[in-house]
Amino acid sequence: MDFLPFSHTWPYELQGKDIYVEACPYCGKEHVLTHMKQKELKLAKEHFKVRLVMPCCMV
Repeated sequence: MDFLPFSHTWPYELQGKDIYVEACPYCGKEHVLTHMKQKELKLAKEHFKVRLVMPCCMV
């Protein structure tokens, strides 16, 4: 199974050290601050799987 390159996945935005996702694929909330760290973002860009739990859906 081939994985999509990170550049073809969810739109994300960096603001300082914070990583935001444009919209949650589950609840639709916009501009969600993730718990992803810079180290995990680097791994994702290198085609490693990184688990991302959407904080807006953890209620």
